Amino acid sequence: MEDQFVAKSRLFRESYFPGGIIRLRNNSYAKVEGVRNNSVGLINVDETQLLNVVEKYVLEWENWIGAEVDQGLKYALSTKSLLVQSPSGIYVSPFPLLLKCNKCNVLDFYNMRATNDQQIKAMHKRFTRKGTGARIKCKISSCDGHMIQIPYLSVHRCGSVSAINMPPQTFRIPDVTFLDRGGSFFGSAFGNLRTNERVATALSLPCPSCSTRFPGFSEIAQRGTPITGGESFYPHTVQFISLSQMDGTLLSDISSFFHDGPPFTGMALDFAEGIVAGLIRDVPISSLRKQFSKMLHEGSADKDDIESIEEDLKKKKDAYEIYSATPTLPAVETILESLKKEIDLLEGQLAEARGLFKGVRNFLNSDELICRLANERRTQESVFFRSAFSEYTIKERIQNESDTFIREKLTQNWSDIKSTYGIDDITHISNLNVVLASLGYTREKRMPNADNASVAPLSLCPFEDNVDDSLLGKSVVYAMSAETEGLLIRLDPRKILRWCQDQFGWAIPNQGLLTDRAAAHAHLLETCPALTLSPTEVMRETKLLPLVKSAPFQLLHTISHCLLAVAKRHTGYDEKSLAEYLLPMDLSFLIYVTSVQNYTAGGLLTLFKHYLKPWMDDASNFAFQCIFDPICSDQGCTCSGCVQTVLGCETFNRGLSRAYLHGGEAIDDTKSLIIKKGFWHG
Repeated sequence: MEDQFVAKSRLFRESYFPGGIIRLRNNSYAKVEGVRNNSVGLINVDETQLLNVVEKYVLEWENWIGAEVDQGLKYALSTKSLLVQSPSGIYVSPFPLLLKCNKCNVLDFYNMRATNDQQIKAMHKRFTRKGTGARIKCKISSCDGHMIQIPYLSVHRCGSVSAINMPPQTFRIPDVTFLDRGGSFFGSAFGNLRTNERVATALSLPCPSCSTRFPGFSEIAQRGTPITGGESFYPHTVQFISLSQMDGTLLSDISSFFHDGPPFTGMALDFAEGIVAGLIRDVPISSLRKQFSKMLHEGSADKDDIESIEEDLKKKKDAYEIYSATPTLPAVETILESLKKEIDLLEGQLAEARGLFKGVRNFLNSDELICRLANERRTQESVFFRSAFSEYTIKERIQNESDTFIREKLTQNWSDIKSTYGIDDITHISNLNVVLASLGYTREKRMPNADNASVAPLSLCPFEDNVDDSLLGKSVVYAMSAETEGLLIRLDPRKILRWCQDQFGWAIPNQGLLTDRAAAHAHLLETCPALTLSPTEVMRETKLLPLVKSAPFQLLHTISHCLLAVAKRHTGYDEKSLAEYLLPMDLSFLIYVTSVQNYTAGGLLTLFKHYLKPWMDDASNFAFQCIFDPICSDQGCTCSGCVQTVLGCETFNRGLSRAYLHGGEAIDDTKSLIIKKGFWHG
């Protein structure tokens, strides 16, 4: 076979990893057996951060109902033996090896006892040359057809894959045929070529391993599926922002305190409070980094010391309440004043002993929420992101403009953007380091069926290279990094909160929340569960919640898609050259160039300097209507003609709706939400 050339980015977006079935340019099908490593591609990949992200993904997967993790992947993670490689090429072998004649449909090479190598060797003996290509002649001498692969597979959620199952009765027929009924495996059948009789319907037999492991469970049978249907291989890909090595190491050390999971105590809780304090901008990142380093080296107060202080504080408070209830006398007032000073002193000692970031409790007082937020990788990225890269802020852009007229125009444009579009801040990053990594795959489904615990579990399987002898039996993660440019766009939490109050009747306990950024941000995190999760978790965790509970997240996501859709006019980058990276807990998202060459044309910088206002205006006009209206608007204001993207969406276009921006009806599955006034409407 001759070499084929494939764009590097396609390796991660499509099925080009071990276990995947691909179609070659000669119209044959092949299974990926191995990947050629390019060590140079790992120069900008911090393996410590990568393995932390992979480990967290696997732990979350294992906790889902109806999911399991392959023992090989679990072992590699537990022993720190998971290998990291960067792909530069792939090795494939023909698959499936069950063939049929393109004319008479007779089957051949279905001896299940023969190995793949034996089958391929037998095929080579039947090769005939015709023109520049080689073909396998039909086994029936009177037929002038040639053999082609049957474009179907049998797969199962445990990770197994094979050619389609042959019913037992077919082995008694000398010349059995396969009758393909138009692309559907279950509409196909097996027949007898000599008698033209239909012998058996195409069926899926029970998976040999799973029927033994899970007796009585449903969905034990292998699924017959077209090769091009996608069910045969779902690579699981994660992307993350690779921070500086110093910050990556710091986060890795902090994450080690979170391994046992919430609820956190001691130093783990101190770190969690610090991360959340940084998230809502109650503590600057410089101070946060300094205090975290100090805590890691010096530790925090002993548990017995904290309990002793808490006990003394309780006694003083009890005494204060008793004396407060007695008649006011000079002696009592003196005692009360003395007790108040002692209480203040003990509370100060307790605050210092229990952590430096207790101030976050003024905004968020739920241990469960604080711990869950701090344990999210994207929360950590949101906090450390601000000092990790070379940033160019709006404030700097306006200040650096020497022309007075242009500076005044920029100031007015920025004021209009904030008031009209609810944007709090936009920052250009020139050296953004984004890592894309594939850690394993599933078959039959991408995500487990969390609604039914009695089905055979969906297994997350590791990639195993069958070409390089040194990698046999080892699990591999494939990663690719790109240093590129991006725009970080953050929404104003006060405007979102006011919009939710006006449109959905959200209760605002204190009207001061609508003027305080940190307080408004904290209240959104408390009220909207979707903002506290990574995008992949939002689909699962909010499935049963009413749409109003996830409206701020879907608003953020829809704005991201609208801005992506109209960026080409102002940057030169089309939709496939740009990607999104959602940071919902920070009410922000990244739009970055998906370059794999560590080079960009600077289109986002040009947009940032000169076209922010036109860009926002175009996005608003784009969201106002769809080319498929009125059908699109009647069915949820979302389709492939407007806000849905072909590639790169982190939630696979779930939950999006133009209604969040200009009003209308948003629909998700069987749920709907009427929005009278969109976030960008007036």
